[in-house]
Amino acid sequence: AASARWATALAVAYGCTALGFATSAAYHLFGCTSVANHLRLHRLDVAGIYAIGAGCCVPGIELAFDCSPAVRAVVHGLNIANAVLGVLLAVQADGLFGNESLRVAVIALAALFGVAIPFGALVLRDPAAACTQALLTAVAWYYARMAAGAVVYAAHVPERWLAAADEHADADAGASAR
Repeated sequence: AASARWATALAVAYGCTALGFATSAAYHLFGCTSVANHLRLHRLDVAGIYAIGAGCCVPGIELAFDCSPAVRAVVHGLNIANAVLGVLLAVQADGLFGNESLRVAVIALAALFGVAIPFGALVLRDPAAACTQALLTAVAWYYARMAAGAVVYAAHVPERWLAAADEHADADAGASAR
């Protein structure tokens, strides 16, 4: 039963990561073609970020709380609720999507899970145990992937490569505003 749970946890993590990277690639490659595509794909990109964050927490939750099924179920439930809220906020065309403070709060809550998982492991487990060390390594990789994504996002690498397409989107924005 534990190995099936672990396989499912890894499948969820990798599936969410693939979905998030696919939405991000679509946004960064095709978001420059028009204002409508930019807005639509940006919402999907943000939803993909929430999916990655929630999916990457699943294996950590399984490792950290495998000795406490009730706590594990609660933490999984909170993780799912946060992911659903984040995705719903992201895909709305108006209303809550425009509420930057609320989106930041949901992202901060997702980051809190990244902190709570190793903390839970250290409280509930022997810090020197091999499984605790594996969890801490997994959490380090999680934050490394998130940091890499933040660097790509902040640097606007694909948009810089496709500067002409971005200028085309700016021209479309000016034309649609008239």
